[in-house]
Amino acid sequence: STVISQTSLDDILESIRIIGEMCRVPERADALIASIEERVASVRERVEGLPRPRVLLSVGRDVGARQIEQVYAVGRGTFLDDLLEIAGAENIATKGAAEYPSVTAEAIIRLNPEVILELVEAIRPESGPSEDELRAAWDGLANVDAVRNGRVHLLVGDYVSIPGPRVTETLEQLVALVHPEAASATP
Repeated sequence: STVISQTSLDDILESIRIIGEMCRVPERADALIASIEERVASVRERVEGLPRPRVLLSVGRDVGARQIEQVYAVGRGTFLDDLLEIAGAENIATKGAAEYPSVTAEAIIRLNPEVILELVEAIRPESGPSEDELRAAWDGLANVDAVRNGRVHLLVGDYVSIPGPRVTETLEQLVALVHPEAASATP
């Protein structure tokens, strides 16, 4: 059996190549890899020379809480960290070695992100908080630039956290939220 790592963006591309070979469709895998690399290059070109806003990407927290106490953020060495870098952002949660570090409200205030992105697999108001309620929890961090300037955004979709071929869709969402002036007209 083959174990495939999908931690980084490079790992994802390599896993597509390996799966293509195992399924005897290497040309389809190569075409998919080329397509992903082309979209990545396009994004890099669009954000080149733009300022790199400080971004916090939250991938988990107590969504039932009315205020932010701590979040799990995207850290160093993950494919989402790779995508933030490509999208022209400075990931503020990469100081330690953890891939998904726990960041307290106090640390968020100190790090003062200019953009806060919260990954939400799905919004189901009938069984959990609404979109407005999810955003409102961040209002308690009123001194943080992202909150003060209305730059707290939800990234909605189960595929966003899945390291696979749809990484380019996630990348385009990140660019649209971090650098709306560089967003693609065709996602």
